[in-house]
Parts: sequence; structure tokens; C-alpha cells
Amino acid sequence: MEPGDPLLAHLAGRRMDLESHRQARQLLERLWLAGVGAVSVQVARAMAEGALTHARADVAIAITGIAGPGGETPGKPVGLVYLAIARRGRDSRMERQHFSGDRQAVRQAATERALELLNAAVE
Repeated sequence: MEPGDPLLAHLAGRRMDLESHRQARQLLERLWLAGVGAVSVQVARAMAEGALTHARADVAIAITGIAGPGGETPGKPVGLVYLAIARRGRDSRMERQHFSGDRQAVRQAATERALELLNAAVE
């Protein structure tokens, strides 16, 4: 990844500065080297907490998963999704979900669950 890549470049509607990008990349590399992989509770938590650290927001949500149709690996089937919500001054909350259906259905279900978590967090 390079500075400006869409995956890491936007947090809360603004571009990350180069230092934030470097920190995010280093964290993801450490998790990857630890054998965690991109689809994991650790990465979801790191993304949500990182977004909260670098954004002017009180809450951040992250989703990582395998929507399909490919990408399945042993122990990580299509439909596996990890969600994390981070709130200022509170412990982060993570959850593992398995959604069924095609790529669009998995993405839709993950988005709906993220919005449910967000709604519960701001009530």
C-alpha cells in the first residue's frame, strides 16, 4: 500500500496525513506478521480504534470479512465478518458474525449489523 490508497486514506471523510497512514500500515503489518490475517477480531478492533484516534468523532465502526464469492480459507468461510465499535472513554466492543447468501447479501447484512451497533451506541 502507498499513501493515498483508498483502503487506508479516508477516515471520517478526510484524508489521513502521512504519519497516520504510516502508523496504520505498521499496525496492520504487525498483525499480519503475527499470523492474525486481515479478517480477524484484532484487525477489526485496530481499525475502529485507529479511526477513533485519528478522526474528530466520538464513535467509529470497522468491518472486515469475506463477502465472497472467493477468499475462503480454512477456518475463515465466505460470510465470516468481524465488526468492532470504538467509543471515546469506553471499552471497544467486537463481535463475530456469519452471514449467508451471495456477496451482496453478506455486505448488506454486515452493514445493517454495523448500523445496529452504531444506533445502540448513541442511544
